[in-house]
Amino acid sequence: VIDLVVKYGLQKVCSFLEFIKKGQNLTDISKALGVSREQVSKSYKKKAVELVTQEFVELAKSRRSK
Repeated sequence: VIDLVVKYGLQKVCSFLEFIKKGQNLTDISKALGVSREQVSKSYKKKAVELVTQEFVELAKSRRSK
């Protein structure tokens, strides 16, 4: 996750991923990030899925070429 912060400059999205990894719910995450639950659900969750998907595809491609 730290690599994503450096690579994309998305501290709150990466924090969101850390909270999810720890099993926290969206309400608790929104309070911790200081934003609405709706913003977490619509913005952070969506961007996190995009980033994780992109990183997964890049990892898969790099392993396939070895």
